[in-house]
Amino acid sequence: MAALSLTIATTEITQAAKAVDAWTFFSGAHLGMTIKEYNDYYAPIADTAFRYGGAPDGQRYVDFRSYGKSTPYHDWRVLVYYRESDSVIVAIEYWNVNDKFSSEMIRHLKDINKEWAGLITKLYDDGNGAELVATTAAQDKLESDVFKR
Repeated sequence: MAALSLTIATTEITQAAKAVDAWTFFSGAHLGMTIKEYNDYYAPIADTAFRYGGAPDGQRYVDFRSYGKSTPYHDWRVLVYYRESDSVIVAIEYWNVNDKFSSEMIRHLKDINKEWAGLITKLYDDGNGAELVATTAAQDKLESDVFKR
């Protein structure tokens, strides 16, 4: 019986940790943080994580995702490029898949990245969702060269 109680308590704690709002979810990543800091923040609150190829040489691409299980359904993602040499995040894509970012959220996300030299932010909004990219001029050029954008 004690093992069952512990399992139920652990499940409840895990679910409570994942019950975060958009502000909490998107605020956990900023340029200059390490991939370990990123992982430590998102692992307890995200539903899943993915690692991708396709990053520029010497970098890795990782994202954490949260899928809402209640109404209204949400699909939030924070995708990052980080340098393998020092594990520092050099580009972030905040993606609110099924919704728009409020002007306050956009201002907040820009603000938490403002200390990074050469900051560039780009907002993509297709009407069904929105993506805010925070990167630097150097990283933007590198990605443009690699991906021929």
